[in-house]
Amino acid sequence: MSEQSNIQEPLVQVIPSADTTESPLPIREPLPGTSTTSSPPAVEMPSTAIKVPPPVSTPRSVTLEECKSGITERQENGFLRRWQQWNYLHDCWKPYEYIEQTPCVVTQEPTYFYLNVRRKTGEEKPKLVFSDFSPILLACLRSIVGGECLSQDPQVHIDELLLELDSLDSRTNDARNALDDNKEDDIVQSAKALGHAHEGLHDGNVRKYLTTAVQQLDILLPLLKEEFKSIAERLKHAVVHGRIPLDLLEFHFRKNQQYYTLDDEDDLDAFRLISTFYDDFDQTFTINGEGAFWNGIKWVPNDPGRKIKLVEGSLILADFQTSEMTPEIRRRLTERGRKYASLAGFHYKLYRGRRIIVDRLAWNTFGYKHTGDTPFPFPRLQDRSKARDNNNIPPVPEDDIALLPQLVLGFDIEHKSWGFFDVDEIEPIRFNENAWKHIVLDESSKDVIEGVVGAFDFSKEAMADEEQSGLAILLHGPSGTGKTATVEAIAEHFKRPLLSLSVYSFPLDTISLVDTLAFCLDMARSWNAIVLIEAGDILMQTQRHEPIVRIRCLRLVLP
Repeated sequence: MSEQSNIQEPLVQVIPSADTTESPLPIREPLPGTSTTSSPPAVEMPSTAIKVPPPVSTPRSVTLEECKSGITERQENGFLRRWQQWNYLHDCWKPYEYIEQTPCVVTQEPTYFYLNVRRKTGEEKPKLVFSDFSPILLACLRSIVGGECLSQDPQVHIDELLLELDSLDSRTNDARNALDDNKEDDIVQSAKALGHAHEGLHDGNVRKYLTTAVQQLDILLPLLKEEFKSIAERLKHAVVHGRIPLDLLEFHFRKNQQYYTLDDEDDLDAFRLISTFYDDFDQTFTINGEGAFWNGIKWVPNDPGRKIKLVEGSLILADFQTSEMTPEIRRRLTERGRKYASLAGFHYKLYRGRRIIVDRLAWNTFGYKHTGDTPFPFPRLQDRSKARDNNNIPPVPEDDIALLPQLVLGFDIEHKSWGFFDVDEIEPIRFNENAWKHIVLDESSKDVIEGVVGAFDFSKEAMADEEQSGLAILLHGPSGTGKTATVEAIAEHFKRPLLSLSVYSFPLDTISLVDTLAFCLDMARSWNAIVLIEAGDILMQTQRHEPIVRIRCLRLVLP
């Protein structure tokens, strides 16, 4: 390589391309820290056979001391290592300029990427930047890493690849196993996971694509693992001492790993780490995670996040209150998650001695205060004509069970309020099977009540076409004769929720009264509940001059 003087344009060096030795691949020299984020162009498979050397171990890296003897670039197994320094005069990266330089030897070995050892000044510590990837390797990195790899001319800092080292290694192993098993479906799936078709590589030979991708990744991965050794050693030392430098935070919290947090009340919350972000301006470190929850219709992801205020110097790991999932914690959270999953849908349960109804969809419909300003993000109950069953609840993904939350939404029947309930404290109800037998009432009357109430069961499909929305029964008699006890006993007998309402809690104006009753009956119908209105005769008397209201009140149901 000859020295250049009075250069008017950025330096362009030509070496053989990654997939063929017939056409050269130019090295583009962008400005430092810049990249193009436009959509990458479609890449087509070359018609000539792909020449890939067998996977080999990475040789010893060339040190900066060797550069002083004249080495500015070196062809290694499958890639070219270059030493570059920023030229402020021409705004581009140039080889290290020494008095004696060794001419570049043009080689015919395949080159799948360049590893650039770059520095701004002679005193600056060099940084490793990857560029000029082969089409197939670039397709793999775009599929797995994203980020800068999606640029038209990616200049990828090594840290961006090291953060995805586990994913790169895992998908490469999956692809290698698929080739060994020789199952067509697995080969196609692994090829798609490594970018096939996404980059327009439609050559009809998926096996050849996957084989080539594995061979090129087998050249990149040993290099990354070697560079990661020093980081891993620092991490190990930092974790042992409970303090971690700021520059190691993003490596300590690893993407796609499961973590848990512990609050002041020793409550656990788990998530799968999606990304981290360090804000140098306000000195905060944000952890973005992903969990799962039941939205009333299906299992959907949620996005728990934590923003941590940092201080200068090393950071105390305990202050983050975020730890990687251990087997014991996973066991506890999985047990809790299975209980949460069992409460999806509608359930009549006991909580701290009080009876509750666990029903997220009903909360979406009746419990949430809908303002109408913004669209409600969760599904609402559409068909209120009958009760719902739990036969169509989809199973929760196995990998998400430990990430399910600790609280469920429901209705407290005793307090007549909506709220959150800890799944660990929810228990089945022990119904009093003998309550109905102990009611002092002639058998014929008991048979009539039992038969009528049993017939009006909104959980049965036969009730869907009923013109009446329910049944109203008026129990009358002096105080203390057992009217309320009769209703409670029949509810115990049929194991159905009992919603008790007091006429004195109803609004006085007619319109509000009707709306309140309709609202309560809608809830009761969706739960197949029995509604008890205490002192209901007062309601009938006060509304005797309002025939329309009286008719609607008489339709208080036993849904």
